[in-house]
Amino acid sequence: MNINITDVFDSFCMLNAASAFIIAVASLKKSNWNPVFKSIAYLAAMIGFWNLIRFFLIQTHELQLSFIMTRSIYTCIAFSALFLFYYAQSYCIPNFPLLYRRLIAVIPCITCILSITANRHSFFISINPEAEIFDIGIQPFIYGHWFYIHVLYSYALITLSCMLFFIRLFSPQVKNRKAVIAITVTVCIFTVINIIGTFIGQTKPIMLLSLFAHLFSINVLYFLTSRDMDQKGLYLGRKDFFQGFSQPVLIFNTKNELLKANTAAMQFFTKANIPIQRYSLYDDMFCSRFFVPIQSREQTEYALYIQHRATGKVFLCHKKIVVNPQNDKSVGTTIIMYDAGMLGELIQKIEQNAFTDALCGCLNRSCFELRKETIVQNSVKPCLLLVADIDDLKKVNDTFGHNAGDDYIQTCAAILKQAINTPNTLFRIGGDEFVAFIPHCTGTDATTIIKKIETLCTKQKKSWAVSISVGSSMIKNNHTDLMQHFTQADSAMYAHKQKRKQQLAEIQQAMSS
Repeated sequence: MNINITDVFDSFCMLNAASAFIIAVASLKKSNWNPVFKSIAYLAAMIGFWNLIRFFLIQTHELQLSFIMTRSIYTCIAFSALFLFYYAQSYCIPNFPLLYRRLIAVIPCITCILSITANRHSFFISINPEAEIFDIGIQPFIYGHWFYIHVLYSYALITLSCMLFFIRLFSPQVKNRKAVIAITVTVCIFTVINIIGTFIGQTKPIMLLSLFAHLFSINVLYFLTSRDMDQKGLYLGRKDFFQGFSQPVLIFNTKNELLKANTAAMQFFTKANIPIQRYSLYDDMFCSRFFVPIQSREQTEYALYIQHRATGKVFLCHKKIVVNPQNDKSVGTTIIMYDAGMLGELIQKIEQNAFTDALCGCLNRSCFELRKETIVQNSVKPCLLLVADIDDLKKVNDTFGHNAGDDYIQTCAAILKQAINTPNTLFRIGGDEFVAFIPHCTGTDATTIIKKIETLCTKQKKSWAVSISVGSSMIKNNHTDLMQHFTQADSAMYAHKQKRKQQLAEIQQAMSS
């Protein structure tokens, strides 16, 4: 049985194209958790188009059509070399400056432009005037100066990619050496086969070997990068916690070896003379020589307090397992070191914002519900429970507008604060309702406070009458029903309000008669 090598070549081209496009799609999906896969996706797409166009190029002898296909192949080659370099750079030098990446892409972009416009110049590639059909044996195309720049630059990028992996391979800090060896060998095979095919000879065995190198390389790069746990743990950890964090953040792999530290961590550990470098062990960095554990009821395996010996700083170390979303397995640990001093200030600010009424500056209903029983138990007796309600707030809102209504509420809150002289126990529990606890307050003191509220109201110079209805109840011991006292004070407040309305009605009736 004779095997037609052309048929084998065609099959390999289509197999390569299909495989490359599948890997391109899969890599784009994985690029969400590891940006290295974005370069693999683009590289696979270029190799896929390269092989697909080469398949159709073999089938045709029409000169103009083959000219378009050949130019497209050279564009794919240029960008394949570029994306292979981007892959090597992302894998080996993740902090490579963005400006340099863009500069490296200039020549492949120029190649693409010259390829598209090749009908108008001979600087890159042009049709041989003596050729009538497409046949490699009769040299159907003439190559210009830029073609040789393109070839040399493309293979320089591929060779540089190999060098980057060799440098990483022999770096003493590399722990995942098996994966790096396999990737380095794969890139070298890809490079050597393509250089042989371009500069030595394009025999059919070499071309088949080139196709096999494409198929082998793109599959191996994809699967080896998928299995590299350090790459996965590093990216997932950085994605969840790393960016823009002002507290020290450390990412460890499953062997408790340091993968990455943010700027705050680098500054703290360097200043504290604690060795910090890639693959430093967790036990060496957090040993008793540098930190002392602090026992706490809240302390767990994932949240522990430690004190730095030299500075005395206390940190709350929050550990979180970094999980691979594809199989729910751990790929590392992220540690955030919260400065406990700053944390206390933060909690205080959060509590203040949560319990303070934004309009009046007094405490709000949430704080009242949380603290009312504690205040009653701890207050010096007798303790006056005061309930106050702003009169005619709706009328002011309807007549003068909501800005005037807000001003009315703020004015009444200021009056109550001044009258009771204990603003830290004044609560706004509704739109127009206030409650206050006044410790060590006698009946005479209560009468004085209520009269003071009335006096302060009459002194206000507003476009409306300022009035507050007040009711009270005296709490004389700890063993009391707070709700009963609140109901009593609330009833007294409404009686005061009704009395005021009746007095106003009598005055208006007398004036009209």
